[in-house]
Amino acid sequence: MGTLSFWHVLVVVLVVVVVFAHRQIPAMLGALGSLIGHFRKSSKPRRRQPDDVIEGTFVRRDD
Repeated sequence: MGTLSFWHVLVVVLVVVVVFAHRQIPAMLGALGSLIGHFRKSSKPRRRQPDDVIEGTFVRRDD
């Protein structure tokens, strides 16, 4: 007949996952989404406060 290709193995794995783990799929996708969200949040550059500003205070300057 022929050998198993990558696509055949992928289809078989997908069918097995859907049949045996269909209840856990939403939880897995939710965990994956939160992981991606945390990664995106942590990869954003943080804005640095100027050295002369103390956090929680406001100083008005009339330049």
